[in-house]
This record gives sequence, C-alpha cells and structure tokens, in this order.
Amino acid sequence: MLYEPRRDRDLEPIRPDADLQKLLDKRGEGVSAVAFTVQDAGKAKAKAEEKGIRVAGDVSVPDGMGLLGGLRKIWLHPKDCHGVYVMFTQGNPYHP
Repeated sequence: MLYEPRRDRDLEPIRPDADLQKLLDKRGEGVSAVAFTVQDAGKAKAKAEEKGIRVAGDVSVPDGMGLLGGLRKIWLHPKDCHGVYVMFTQGNPYHP
C-alpha cells in the first residue's frame, strides 16, 4: 500500500548516522509534516506563492493510473513554514 489511512506516525532512525537522527539531534522531536485536503491544489499553491512561500514539490498522478489517479500534491518549503513540511492534497481517497 502506498498510503495508509490517516493516523499519526512516529519516525525512528534506523542507524545512528541516519539523516533522520541528524535532524533529531539538531532540532529535537516535534511535528515534521502536516497534510490538508483541498478542493483546488492549484489555488492553494497560488495563494502560498502570493505570500512568498516557496513550493518544494508539485506532483500530479494522471487519471487512469490506478488507485491514485487524479491525485495532486503540493509541498511547501519547510524553511518558509516554521520548519514543517506542509502538504496540500487534492483527489486523494485516503484524506477524507
């Protein structure tokens, strides 16, 4: 399964030299990402850009590409969002 139904997820490094461990050593524990379901990801992206927030990713899955066809995800840059990745999703059946 590519996505799990909504639930909290704790991340734990698998090695002491893992990138995640370096992040935890530097910043400590806390929220790393939040996701919001939106009706129009393009509008959400445009509003973020109007406010000077950088877009770190924009992924679209074409219709007809299986379970996730029609999905669009917009990731906002964590440096512009208090260190948290913010994701807007449109068309994702796993985010009611």
